[in-house]
Amino acid sequence: MGTTYLHAVASLDGYIADEHDDVRSLHDWYFSGDHPIAVDDHPDDHGGAPFRVSAASAEYVRGMWERQTVLVIGRHQFDLTNGWEGHPPASDHVVVISHRPA
Repeated sequence: MGTTYLHAVASLDGYIADEHDDVRSLHDWYFSGDHPIAVDDHPDDHGGAPFRVSAASAEYVRGMWERQTVLVIGRHQFDLTNGWEGHPPASDHVVVISHRPA
Protein backbone atom coordinates (compact mmCIF):
# COMPACT_ATOMS: atom_id res chain seq x y z
CA MET A 1 0.00 0.00 0.00
CA GLY A 2 1.26 3.48 -0.85
CA THR A 3 1.62 6.44 1.43
CA THR A 4 -0.64 9.46 1.04
CA TYR A 5 0.78 12.85 1.91
CA LEU A 6 -1.62 15.77 2.19
CA HIS A 7 -0.67 19.43 2.04
CA ALA A 8 -3.49 21.96 1.95
CA VAL A 9 -3.44 25.74 1.77
CA ALA A 10 -6.36 27.99 2.66
CA SER A 11 -6.93 31.35 4.21
CA LEU A 12 -9.27 32.02 7.12
CA ASP A 13 -11.83 33.73 4.89
CA GLY A 14 -11.71 30.91 2.32
CA TYR A 15 -9.91 32.97 -0.31
CA ILE A 16 -6.18 33.25 -0.94
CA ALA A 17 -6.28 35.63 -3.90
CA ASP A 18 -7.45 39.22 -3.83
CA GLU A 19 -10.26 40.58 -6.04
CA HIS A 20 -7.86 40.56 -9.03
CA ASP A 21 -6.78 36.92 -8.46
CA ASP A 22 -3.38 38.13 -7.22
CA VAL A 23 -1.71 35.90 -4.62
CA ARG A 24 1.64 37.66 -4.70
CA SER A 25 1.56 39.13 -1.18
CA LEU A 26 0.91 35.69 0.32
CA HIS A 27 3.55 33.94 -1.78
CA ASP A 28 6.29 36.59 -1.92
CA TRP A 29 8.51 34.45 0.30
CA TYR A 30 8.70 31.91 -2.56
CA PHE A 31 10.72 34.46 -4.56
CA SER A 32 12.57 36.52 -1.93
CA GLY A 33 15.46 34.27 -0.87
CA ASP A 34 18.73 33.15 -2.36
CA HIS A 35 18.28 29.34 -2.25
CA PRO A 36 16.57 27.67 -5.22
CA ILE A 37 13.90 25.14 -4.33
CA ALA A 38 14.13 23.02 -7.47
CA VAL A 39 17.05 22.37 -9.81
CA ASP A 40 14.73 21.90 -12.79
CA ASP A 41 12.88 25.19 -12.35
CA HIS A 42 10.69 26.68 -15.11
CA PRO A 43 10.38 30.33 -14.02
CA ASP A 44 8.57 31.44 -17.18
CA ASP A 45 5.75 29.04 -16.31
CA HIS A 46 5.08 30.57 -12.89
CA GLY A 47 5.37 34.31 -13.26
CA GLY A 48 8.88 34.79 -14.65
CA ALA A 49 10.80 34.42 -11.38
CA PRO A 50 12.50 31.26 -10.10
CA PHE A 51 11.42 29.86 -6.74
CA ARG A 52 14.12 31.05 -4.31
CA VAL A 53 13.65 31.07 -0.54
CA SER A 54 15.71 31.31 2.65
CA ALA A 55 17.93 28.39 3.66
CA ALA A 56 15.48 27.26 6.37
CA SER A 57 12.52 27.46 4.00
CA ALA A 58 14.41 25.69 1.19
CA GLU A 59 15.01 22.61 3.32
CA TYR A 60 11.37 22.48 4.39
CA VAL A 61 9.87 23.13 0.94
CA ARG A 62 12.22 20.75 -0.89
CA GLY A 63 11.24 17.96 1.48
CA MET A 64 7.56 18.68 0.96
CA TRP A 65 7.83 19.01 -2.84
CA GLU A 66 9.94 15.85 -3.20
CA ARG A 67 7.12 13.79 -1.64
CA GLN A 68 4.47 15.19 -3.99
CA THR A 69 3.80 13.37 -7.22
CA VAL A 70 0.28 14.66 -7.92
CA LEU A 71 -1.28 18.09 -7.33
CA VAL A 72 -5.06 18.22 -6.96
CA ILE A 73 -6.24 21.74 -7.81
CA GLY A 74 -9.36 23.57 -8.85
CA ARG A 75 -10.15 24.58 -12.39
CA HIS A 76 -9.76 28.29 -11.65
CA GLN A 77 -6.17 27.91 -10.42
CA PHE A 78 -5.35 25.72 -13.41
CA ASP A 79 -6.74 28.37 -15.76
CA LEU A 80 -4.92 31.22 -13.97
CA THR A 81 -1.58 29.43 -14.21
CA ASN A 82 -2.27 28.07 -17.71
CA GLY A 83 -1.43 24.67 -16.24
CA TRP A 84 2.12 25.93 -15.68
CA GLU A 85 2.66 25.11 -19.36
CA GLY A 86 2.94 21.44 -18.43
CA HIS A 87 5.56 22.07 -15.72
CA PRO A 88 3.75 22.20 -12.35
CA PRO A 89 6.06 23.58 -9.69
CA ALA A 90 5.69 20.85 -7.08
CA SER A 91 4.80 17.56 -8.75
CA ASP A 92 4.87 15.42 -11.86
CA HIS A 93 1.12 15.38 -12.48
CA VAL A 94 -1.93 17.59 -11.93
CA VAL A 95 -5.53 16.52 -11.40
CA VAL A 96 -8.00 19.32 -12.01
CA ILE A 97 -11.30 19.23 -10.16
CA SER A 98 -13.98 20.97 -12.19
CA HIS A 99 -17.66 21.05 -12.94
CA ARG A 100 -16.96 22.38 -16.45
CA PRO A 101 -15.62 20.44 -19.45
CA ALA A 102 -12.08 21.14 -20.62
